[in-house]
Amino acid sequence: AAVYVSHAQPPSENDTRTLVGHAAHGRLVWQQEAFRVQTAYRRVSQDFRSEAGYIPRRGFHDLMMKVDYYHRSDDPGLRHISPGIWGRVWLDEDMRPEDWRFGVNNWWDFGERIQLFVLFNHIGERIDGDWLESNEFFGMLKIGTLEWLTLRLASAVGQTVIRDEDIL
Repeated sequence: AAVYVSHAQPPSENDTRTLVGHAAHGRLVWQQEAFRVQTAYRRVSQDFRSEAGYIPRRGFHDLMMKVDYYHRSDDPGLRHISPGIWGRVWLDEDMRPEDWRFGVNNWWDFGERIQLFVLFNHIGERIDGDWLESNEFFGMLKIGTLEWLTLRLASAVGQTVIRDEDIL
C-alpha cells in the first residue's frame, strides 16, 4: 500500500492569494503466487497548481481496479501466461463520470526468448454532454534471438478523440 498527498499553499506569508488545491494518490496491491489484485485512487482538485510542473488535467477523481492471473508451466514451448482485466473511471468534481476505460490483456512467454503481449481497450469519453466510445488495440512481439540482441515489433490501432478545435 502506498499513499501520497500534496496541498497547495501561498509561496510566502505576505501573499494574499488563497490556494486550497490538493492532490492525492493511493494504491493498494494484493499479490499471491497465482494472481494480483490492485486498486488505485487519484484526486487532483481544480485549484491545485504543482510547483513541480505542468498537470494536463485538474478537477477529477480517478479510480482504477485491475486483476491479473499468472500461470507458470514447465512446458518449454509455453512457460508463462498472464491474462489481465481492468476498469478505470474518471469523475469530475461533482462525481459525474467524464471518461471510462475497460480493458483486457494477455502476456505469453514462449520459451526463454519469445514473448507476445496483446491489449484491448474500450474507451468512453463525455464530450459536450454526449458519450463518444472508441476502441484501441495494441500488440507487441519480442524476440531475443541472441543473448545480446532483442527485436521488438509493436503496433497500435484505434481511434483518438481530438478535443482541440484548432487541430481539426
